[in-house]
Amino acid sequence: MSENMNENVNETTVDMQATDMPQEEVKKSGLKASFQTLNFRGGIYAIAVSAIAIILVIAINLIAGKLNINVDLTATGLYTLDEDTVEYVSSIEDEIKLYYFVQSDNDYPEIDKVLENFEKAGKNIKLVEVDPILHPNYAAGLVGEEAAATLQFNSVIVVNEANQRSKLVLCTEMITSTIDYNTYTETYTSDVEGQIASAMMYVTNEDLPVMYVMSGHGEIALTDTQKSLITKNNVDLVDFDALTENSVPEDCDILMINYPSYDFTAEQVEVVKNYMANGGKVLMSLDYMAANFPNLNALLNYYGVEMVQGIVYETDSNHYAQTLPYCLIPMMADHAITSEIQGVKRLFVPQATGLRMMDSKRSTITATELLKTTNGAYSKVDLYSMGETKAEEDIDGPFAVGLCVEEVYHGVQSQLLIYTSYLWDDMILSERSYGNRELLLNSINYLAQMQSTFYAPTQNLSQQVPSWTLTGADFVLHTAVKAVLLPLLCLVLGGVIVILRRRAK
Repeated sequence: MSENMNENVNETTVDMQATDMPQEEVKKSGLKASFQTLNFRGGIYAIAVSAIAIILVIAINLIAGKLNINVDLTATGLYTLDEDTVEYVSSIEDEIKLYYFVQSDNDYPEIDKVLENFEKAGKNIKLVEVDPILHPNYAAGLVGEEAAATLQFNSVIVVNEANQRSKLVLCTEMITSTIDYNTYTETYTSDVEGQIASAMMYVTNEDLPVMYVMSGHGEIALTDTQKSLITKNNVDLVDFDALTENSVPEDCDILMINYPSYDFTAEQVEVVKNYMANGGKVLMSLDYMAANFPNLNALLNYYGVEMVQGIVYETDSNHYAQTLPYCLIPMMADHAITSEIQGVKRLFVPQATGLRMMDSKRSTITATELLKTTNGAYSKVDLYSMGETKAEEDIDGPFAVGLCVEEVYHGVQSQLLIYTSYLWDDMILSERSYGNRELLLNSINYLAQMQSTFYAPTQNLSQQVPSWTLTGADFVLHTAVKAVLLPLLCLVLGGVIVILRRRAK
């Protein structure tokens, strides 16, 4: 009994000692225990992960501001420069300044964003903004008073600091509008990239070619689209009336003969031959009617070329478009004119007439079949019977539908390019999947001995949805939130849920 009493006394003493422990020490003991709980450790984990995520986003955002990243989110890449444009701009060695005459509250994002991308693309390109109100005489010092008088807000003057050549690009040339009078709707089109790139080519090339366009035989006049394409390539266009002129002007680098509707005179044939004999370059586009022009065919025969009657049909479905055997997809030769198109784009050649080189051509003449049909092609002679069945009078192929004829005589080189289809139709030129536009420019450049160039397409501003961009830090912040912060937050929330479920058990 005594032993039991002693045990009770001891237990009581222990309890009293615990009870008599100072309150502060009790609190410390409880706090320490709480630090070791699963809930607390989960909370610390969540806070740590969130802090790391925030720090990462801030760091990435700061880096983005330094990198000046720009992402074009418009529907058709309105602000993004074409790859060929970037390649050309990055190759410019001269210092080029883009003087942008703009007020801060009256700018066009379609212009200034493209100009910013030009500056980024070329190490020697510098964008300078000028307020035309604060500096009314600034433009005159760059392009002269006469040109400066036509200056509009949001226009650009491109200046080559090396040779002081300059070119004014008006706002209305970069942003154009057309009205459909059937619906009375107005469509706005952006040609900022093409106009600025063209101006750069102009100021970096002092010796620009001149192309005379022949008239007097019912030739098809160049459309505005064709003129714009050629002039943007920095080729001057000048009319040449064969009815009043007895010779081709000396400054003519290229003579263009564009689908004549009736025959030349014998005298006019001699004018072309004399021009060629002195090193002339001729770009000739013909349709099936030209096969019936005796004098024009005599000119072709002089250079060893024979024009076949009729319109060419293909029998190989891989070499005509859709279900139209007279709309050819020709084979291309390995030549400077076609090298940039081969393997990249196809050509659309509708209603072509066959060409052949004559066995009797002069030994000084060499010819390249730039565009050629398959061996299974034939020429349908009876144009009133346009069925796909080959008739007895039809002529067997193969044919050339594009020829490059060159002659070197007494050290003088002349060149004749012949195409026998409506290759330059506006609808075909506007179709980016075909290489017809590149073929036209490359043909001109080859004859003019210019470097190969490019064509920056125009953009329909009504199709730009969404019409906004993310730039610099905004873009990276947007990406970081989606790619870093949100996944980490999901991870934290998942951890919290797991902890709460364990606690509930």
